Amino acid sequence: MDKSALIKELQKDWKKYWKVELFEKEGFARRQCEKCKGFFWTLDASRANCGENPCADYSFIGVRRKDWDYYETWKQVERFFIKNGHTSVPRYPVICRWRPDLYFNIASIINFQRRTPKGITFALPHNPLIVPQVCLRFTDLPNIGVTGRHHSAFVMLGQHAIPEGNGYWKDEAIRLDWEVLTNVLGIKPDALTFKEDAWAGGGAFGYSLEYHANGLELGNTVFTEFLETNGVRERLTRPVVDMGAGFDRWVWYLNGTLTSYDSAFGPVLEKMKKGIEYDGDLFARYSRISGALNFEDVLDAKRAKSDIASALRVSVDNLNKGIGPLQAVYTIADHAKALLFALVDGGLPSNVGGGYNLRVLLRRAHGLIEEYGLDYTLLDVMDWHARSLKAMHPELVVDERVRDIIETDLKKFADTKAKVRKRVTALVASKQKITDETLVTLYDSEGVTPELIEAEARKEGIDVTIPADFYARVTEKHMEEKAAGKKRTFSTESLAPTKQLCYTRTLEHDAVVADVQGEWIVLDTTAFYPEGGGQMYDTGTIGGVRVTDVQKDNGIVFHKVADAKALSRGDRVRCKVDEPRRMQLTQHHDATHIINGCARAMFGTHAWQHGALKDVDHARIDVTHYKPLTEKELGELEERANKIVREGRRITKSVHTTEDAEAKYGFGIYQGGVPWGDIRIVNIENHDIEACGGTHSDNTSTVGKIIITGTERVQDGIVRVHFVAGRAAEDYESKCAGVLEELGELLNVRSAEVPDAIEKLAEDLKDARKKAEQAMGHRAKRAAEGMTFVEIRDVHVLVAHVAGDARALQKMSGELSREDTVIFLIGETAEDAPVFASAGELAARDYHVGRILKELFATVGGKGGGTPVLGQGTIKREKIEEAVEWLKERVK
Repeated sequence: MDKSALIKELQKDWKKYWKVELFEKEGFARRQCEKCKGFFWTLDASRANCGENPCADYSFIGVRRKDWDYYETWKQVERFFIKNGHTSVPRYPVICRWRPDLYFNIASIINFQRRTPKGITFALPHNPLIVPQVCLRFTDLPNIGVTGRHHSAFVMLGQHAIPEGNGYWKDEAIRLDWEVLTNVLGIKPDALTFKEDAWAGGGAFGYSLEYHANGLELGNTVFTEFLETNGVRERLTRPVVDMGAGFDRWVWYLNGTLTSYDSAFGPVLEKMKKGIEYDGDLFARYSRISGALNFEDVLDAKRAKSDIASALRVSVDNLNKGIGPLQAVYTIADHAKALLFALVDGGLPSNVGGGYNLRVLLRRAHGLIEEYGLDYTLLDVMDWHARSLKAMHPELVVDERVRDIIETDLKKFADTKAKVRKRVTALVASKQKITDETLVTLYDSEGVTPELIEAEARKEGIDVTIPADFYARVTEKHMEEKAAGKKRTFSTESLAPTKQLCYTRTLEHDAVVADVQGEWIVLDTTAFYPEGGGQMYDTGTIGGVRVTDVQKDNGIVFHKVADAKALSRGDRVRCKVDEPRRMQLTQHHDATHIINGCARAMFGTHAWQHGALKDVDHARIDVTHYKPLTEKELGELEERANKIVREGRRITKSVHTTEDAEAKYGFGIYQGGVPWGDIRIVNIENHDIEACGGTHSDNTSTVGKIIITGTERVQDGIVRVHFVAGRAAEDYESKCAGVLEELGELLNVRSAEVPDAIEKLAEDLKDARKKAEQAMGHRAKRAAEGMTFVEIRDVHVLVAHVAGDARALQKMSGELSREDTVIFLIGETAEDAPVFASAGELAARDYHVGRILKELFATVGGKGGGTPVLGQGTIKREKIEEAVEWLKERVK
């Protein structure tokens, strides 16, 4: 929904939506801003602008209104709202587990939004309430540290109410906001303006009053009254007051510091500023105009900086030198705080989804620490934040887990830096135009920051412009939800929901055929479990006909049968579920919950189920974790899981409303996703509690032995654990015993001696490979000695057809390569002709070997390509001579 169009529509009846009792009682006048043309309310009859920056300048800086720090400001505000009937609610996590469409908590109202098939509903645990909600947003990264007001982590002071019971609507909401602003914060009444605005999100929307003082936006009270579904607008049955105030800005306004960072990060910045040099007077002048800055709103950030420098009467270089170190410190402080909250709440830096945003913060902050040679680490800053915020957020702590996560990710970054710099140097040396797309691709694929490319390019005298919205682009790309997998479409309009018996002990029953759709049968009642939540479907028979698949759509269970023609609508049939299959699937599902609970106990809150499969012969669970699991960890995980089995813990199942389930068990219940409507809770006694729609037994002892069969890293930040349980575990052990016996026969040793024999075989193989490598190196060296380069414009070029496979060509090229060489080698094998090309850093300025190979393959056939300094591919053997001649002409 377009916000400006919504405001324009609502302003046709502005008195209905924006005129409140306070405005009449206090004598507010409605005005239109002479600059932005927006409508606002004010007590100052002579005011010509709306009071929002840039229509109005920051005039609060330099004036300290209250002697309150961050925590004291919150306590004063909290006392006011409690006194006025509100319940103070602790913050919700910044990792938004209860909203599958969001990775991060971006506003206090998100705490209370729940998705339903009809759209968004609001569920307040208390009415009314106040909450100091920490939020994470990543769309403003270019502005952080620069404007003085942008943060990636900030506290949104949420004031929420529903107009029923003790709740209220807009007249009382604005009265309370007016009182807290004037009586508690002490803002002069005529300094405040209320601007007419609107808000929309998740299908819900409403009108709002945004309030400002002395150029600074302090908050926005939204009256979320409407819902739009498929283009149809209706009034919410329970509209909600959604006041979201920038608490960091309130603290800033009261303290009058140069930036919001100084007031929000006070004790932390005192430590961080020691040892840096900056121009305090220049920054003081800069801070008063920085409110007008928003680098995502300009196409040319360098031009914007140039304009700022001109306004301050300094050169761009002197501006950067004078305020750059301080802006870097502000940025590091902000990013460290966001990472601290995210990691404590279970987030992980990675290349997947929201983890990508966290990795961007981590690498930006670490890069700035290195660039300015600061004598502290990112972990130091995070720890300072945790100590500074302890009174308000005692849960914050930089423990061993948080340290290991940060250090592991920084090691990943460090391991790639040498390769990255070489890549950047070659890119610059090749004189290719470094486009926006190149910057995004290099960051995405190799983690090369645009700042690093800019610095390396500057050394070569090449100007690189980083797009103002660069980080918004790359983070948005990774925030998109993956498209849903394939889904069958059934006709369900005329059918009643199927009565499901799969959660009872019923495995055999009578039913009536309600519908037949091709190969699929619908029953009025069924005990067959439909595929879902990673658990495979039941099989069995319906009326003696074999069931091969079971799916659920819109509350209707569909059974795929081997011969649908044998069944007709209205038939009364006998249904039998395959009991051994059901038992095995149930054992694997119980084992999944057991292993997941053990993983969280071992690794911490970040270990979250990312996916799972429960099949008959095997199962797996994907867990978010920042590094591969070791053999020792796998052994401990398996032992812990089997201990839970041996202890025979009860497994209970119960159904709750969403509000009751979250209040009783927390958001950890959403390990397998967020279901619609009422929630079925599966509770393994004192171990694991999850929302789950799968089949489960009543006791862990029925799971049988759990064997972890392996692990793999399926993507960055996610490890997969393969396992078997119950009868499948017994079959696995029998199979392993058989394999061991066969290996013993092959190696001519007893079964107990197989491990030692394999170890000796591996050592022999390693020695043989080493000798083969040495022999290949000698052959490559001899072959290289007989090759002659041609000098072309100070570059030494070689094109040759030689005997050998791709590895041999690579060895030869390695023997011959220098900074000023370009080498094209074509080998020969029984199947095809491998091609290998390389260029030294100096030679790459004139020759992009990857592109040349692309041209070759387009001419003579074949496939391959490469970078400016390295290329490879294959062609047909009969094309060798033609390829050699083509390359000799091309390099000239």
